[in-house]
Amino acid sequence: MKSYKKDKYGIPIIGRDQVEDKAEEFLKYFNVSIYGEPTGTPLMDICTRMNSEFNIVFVFDQDLGISTQGKKILGRFQQKPRIIFIDSSLEKLSPRWRFTLCHELGHLVFHRNVDLVSAKAKDTDTEDDIDGESPPSQSRTNSDWMEWQAHAFSASILLPRLMVQKVVFDSIKELGLKIDFGPIYLDNQPCNQCNYGMIIHKLTELFGASKKAVEIRLKKLKLLVDVRDQNVEHIHSLLREG
Repeated sequence: MKSYKKDKYGIPIIGRDQVEDKAEEFLKYFNVSIYGEPTGTPLMDICTRMNSEFNIVFVFDQDLGISTQGKKILGRFQQKPRIIFIDSSLEKLSPRWRFTLCHELGHLVFHRNVDLVSAKAKDTDTEDDIDGESPPSQSRTNSDWMEWQAHAFSASILLPRLMVQKVVFDSIKELGLKIDFGPIYLDNQPCNQCNYGMIIHKLTELFGASKKAVEIRLKKLKLLVDVRDQNVEHIHSLLREG
């Protein structure tokens, strides 16, 4: 796989496009087609191969406990020996379980050699870490950067961009929709909300991802123009002026 410039702690200095490229390289290595008929990423098959080829151990039946901040720990990546833990409270193969596993795979891919002590970074992930998606900035900590990279990687292998794009454009064609304002235009009109609901349902079913994860992914890939909040603000403004 490609290597990237790293900081003094071993954290890759990469942006979203590079994370996408790395995710596609990862999927291709495990013979997951990102061009064919859209389907869910075969995570259990990937885990089996990672165990046999790289001696990566996966543990899914342990209670990982609570963080020092009082948050439930959902996942953990141990560097030496390399072990990925997913908390036993998560239903196996559920959207939350799948996203958490992909998140930990992101830590394995990008952070397996990071000096966690010097970087003042942790090796556990709570719900806040798994759900967090704030873009990194110069003011963020090393842990923030690492969580952002793992989160972006998770979305990229759970919802491969080329497959997602194919489903969206095939759905638009089937529904006979126009794309004047973007691939998916979502406002407060019932017809647009109905069409959006059908596309979202198709994506969640195909890829085994949550509605929230799919919606965020569509926005990041610029496949969703969501003006619902703008419409509400406009109405509020008119009422105030009245």
